[in-house]
Amino acid sequence: MGFPDQILAGHFRHGRWLSLVLRLGLYVLMLLLSLLFAFPLLWMLTMSLKPDSQQYSFPPQWIPSTFHLQNYVLGWTTVGFGHFFAVSLVYALFSTGGVVVSCSMAAYALARLRFRARNVIFYVVLATLMLPPQVTLIPVYLIFRDLHWLNTLLPLIVPQWFAVNAFSVFLLRQFFLTLPRDLDDAGRIDGATEFGIFRHIIMPLSRPALAVVALFQGVFAWSDFFGPLIYETSQRNFPVALGLTYFEDQYGAMHLNQMMAMTVLSVLPVFVVFFLFQRYFIRGIVLSGVSR
Repeated sequence: MGFPDQILAGHFRHGRWLSLVLRLGLYVLMLLLSLLFAFPLLWMLTMSLKPDSQQYSFPPQWIPSTFHLQNYVLGWTTVGFGHFFAVSLVYALFSTGGVVVSCSMAAYALARLRFRARNVIFYVVLATLMLPPQVTLIPVYLIFRDLHWLNTLLPLIVPQWFAVNAFSVFLLRQFFLTLPRDLDDAGRIDGATEFGIFRHIIMPLSRPALAVVALFQGVFAWSDFFGPLIYETSQRNFPVALGLTYFEDQYGAMHLNQMMAMTVLSVLPVFVVFFLFQRYFIRGIVLSGVSR
């Protein structure tokens, strides 16, 4: 090996070690940031397992001396958290179904059909994203009051069946634009109607984007606090978010461990759903950002 070859080999080995060091440093940094963001969750989990005597101990004891799983049983039965979870489940399922159905149909019209002012309508839909919900809160509240829908789940569920979620419409439209239009033409040649093309061609190919929309809406509905706070006055219609607030007002100071136990149970479905559908979630986000 000549002198120039030795220099090149030395530079190669030096660059490879530098790359390994940088990669290791990046992994360490990501691990530290992960622990930082996971710290509140870890504290919540350890607090949910502490006995009453260790709730406010100082210095705090991060690992309980004994694990009190009874906190979950007591918290679940104290104010009837099972009913709160059932209300949240109904709210999440029906509102998610409404968003997926209505927003996909609106997005299909804006992406695949050709008609006048199509782009103008799309820009108007995007403009609603800049409108805070507090601006329309009073007139919308008065409408639901006149319909006698207050203190029911109808104000939270029914609007979702009319494509009011502009972000979901935008996300699905961007995804629909990535699908070849030859598929539509092939369906029309076979005699399919526009709804048939939408139902049998576009929807099966759009599962990743639909999963993203369903995940976003499901998580939002499950953790929604503002909407139920405005429209629900009876405890029987409280979802989990309002149920936790009610528990805190009644027993939070005395039974912080039980409240943390119920908080752990409230976030558990979100983690489970995300880990089950993360493949569709990531794929849908990536593909929805590519339009033609």
